[in-house]
Amino acid sequence: MSSTALKARVQRMAMKLRTAGRGKLQPFGVELHAFRRKRRLTEQQVTAFERRYAVKLPREYRAFLTGVANGGAGPAYGLYSLAEAVTSMRGRVPHDFLRTPFPYTDAYHPFEDEDEEDEGERSDLYPTAGTLVLCHEGCGILHLLVVAGPSRGQMWVDNRCNDQGLYPLGVTFLDWYERWLDNTLAGGDGIWWHDLAE
Repeated sequence: MSSTALKARVQRMAMKLRTAGRGKLQPFGVELHAFRRKRRLTEQQVTAFERRYAVKLPREYRAFLTGVANGGAGPAYGLYSLAEAVTSMRGRVPHDFLRTPFPYTDAYHPFEDEDEEDEGERSDLYPTAGTLVLCHEGCGILHLLVVAGPSRGQMWVDNRCNDQGLYPLGVTFLDWYERWLDNTLAGGDGIWWHDLAE
């Protein structure tokens, strides 16, 4: 996608988000985010984050942070801010966590992995290295954006808490977000990814 097309798409999404906020729509999780948006980040703030963690954010997510919002209204219970996306639901992470490649391209079920050794906290944390937690939908289910590794730029779900493992949604950040917006604007519950399991 060209820079011009990306900018136009982000602007279109910002307009859709304003429209959704003016309606009486009730997607899943709206009681927490109430369609509020956190102030956009500047290019300098995003660059400082990238330098701190030695990682380059995917273009679509970066454009959203600087063009629409730094979290707030979004799928499930709403988007975490960029800073929260590192530590929310995880606590403090090692300095190399984000730049460590997320190794998977297909669904991964750790409970089926005979080679996995119990390394305590590292064993639980490092299967999601190279990802940001963008939101949660309760019951420990997390939506991840891959920022390092072969699936970079793709959205995944971490449902290990329910023995469902890690699995890809087959979409990039903007596709994931806009599908939530479109479903919400059509009067749906916004949880379009549940249709994939049916």
